[in-house]
Amino acid sequence: MNKEFLKKEINGVLVIDLKGRLDSTNAVDFANRLSAILVRHGCRLLLNLQEVDYISSAGFRTLLVVSQHASNSNSKLVLSSLAPSVQALFELGGFLDSFEILPTREEGLAALG
Repeated sequence: MNKEFLKKEINGVLVIDLKGRLDSTNAVDFANRLSAILVRHGCRLLLNLQEVDYISSAGFRTLLVVSQHASNSNSKLVLSSLAPSVQALFELGGFLDSFEILPTREEGLAALG
């Protein structure tokens, strides 16, 4: 996922577009990069998961850690655009209530704007 981590700011919201898999091979690096962003900037953060096709337990643990860092740094985290297969993983893992998840990137931007 390192090459598939695109970051841009849109109307004061930091948007991170992810692509591929979030699993044990990249979860720690991903958590470190996002945590550093949140510690330095404290911001409104939208994780666009439209092109993520799999999240493992390590990936979910990472998202939970990032969510906690966001809370601790007075930031706000929203997830958007879950693919059906990833939506099913969130449901199976009982994570739907752990995050603010919106159907589209535009709705995520509106919620953070």
